[in-house]
Amino acid sequence: MLKENLIQRIYNVLIFPNNNLTKNDFYKPFLLLDNLIETIKITFFSTFISFFLGLFLSIILYFIKLGEEKIFNKIVYFLINFFINFILSMPFMLLIFLIIDFILTPYLNLFYGFKVGLICLVLVLTAHATRILEQVFLQINPEIYKTAYSLGSNKIQFVKYFLLVEAKPYLILKLNSLYVSSMAYSSVLAIVGVKGLAYIIYEYGIRGTENFSNFENSDLILVYSIVIFIWMQIIHFFSILISNRLNKVF
Repeated sequence: MLKENLIQRIYNVLIFPNNNLTKNDFYKPFLLLDNLIETIKITFFSTFISFFLGLFLSIILYFIKLGEEKIFNKIVYFLINFFINFILSMPFMLLIFLIIDFILTPYLNLFYGFKVGLICLVLVLTAHATRILEQVFLQINPEIYKTAYSLGSNKIQFVKYFLLVEAKPYLILKLNSLYVSSMAYSSVLAIVGVKGLAYIIYEYGIRGTENFSNFENSDLILVYSIVIFIWMQIIHFFSILISNRLNKVF
C-alpha cells in the first residue's frame, strides 16, 4: 500500500517519464504526453480525412436520390451502400485483420505501425461519415434544389452555395460525432502498434505489465480516463460554439 495521498499519486502519474524516450523525442519527456500526442494525431488525421471522403460520397448519394432512376445511378448507389453496410457490420478488430491480410500487406507491404492504424481508422470512419452526412442532406428541404436550378445553378454551384451553406451548422456537429467515434475505434489500434492513451490504460493499468513504485495501476487508469474525458469535453465545447456561431450567421 502506497503512503502518498491520492493527489500526490495523480501528480506522479502525470510526470511519469517515457521509458521509450529517444533522442528525437526530447519534446515528449512524459509517458502521458507521448500517448496523448499519439492519440490526437491519429484521431485528428483520420477524422478530417474520412469527413471529406464521406462528404463526397454522401453528396453523390444525395444527387442520386434527387435524380432520375437510371441503371447507372442504381449501380453506383448499390455499390456505395454495399461498402458502407459491409464496413459498419464488421467488428473493427476483424476488419483490421482483413484489411492487413488482403490489401495492405500484399499491395503496400504494410502490416504494422501508425500508417496501418490510420488507414483502418479512415476506412471505418468514412463509412460512418457517409451515412450520417447523407442523413443531414436528406433532412434539408428538397425545394432548395429546385430553387437553385431555377436560378441557373449547376451541380457544383448548388453544392457550394446552397447545400453546404444550408447544412453547415449540422455538419460541424456531425464532425464532432465522428471524432467521438474515432476516439472509440482508436482504442483497438494497439494491436497494430498505435500506442495511444487507451493502450496505456489497458497494458499498464488493467493488465499491470509494469509495476510502479510511486502510484498504483488504478491511479493510472483514473488519470488517463480523466484526461480523455477533459479532451472530449474541449472538442465538444468548440464544436457547439462553432455550430451556434454558424447558426446565427446563416
